Amino acid sequence: MGDMPYPTTRSGLDLRTNRGELLRNFQERKAAQRRPSENNRKASSTTEANVSSM
Repeated sequence: MGDMPYPTTRSGLDLRTNRGELLRNFQERKAAQRRPSENNRKASSTTEANVSSM
């Protein structure tokens, strides 16, 4: 977990219920977090290409 400490107490949630939905939601959030950074990289590459061509 990097520099984050592990939780000292457990939540006690039963994550077996609706597991498919939980996993889908997690994957969607993960993909949404990745999208802006990918877009920023594409934009900076385009900007760099435009500047170098001048």
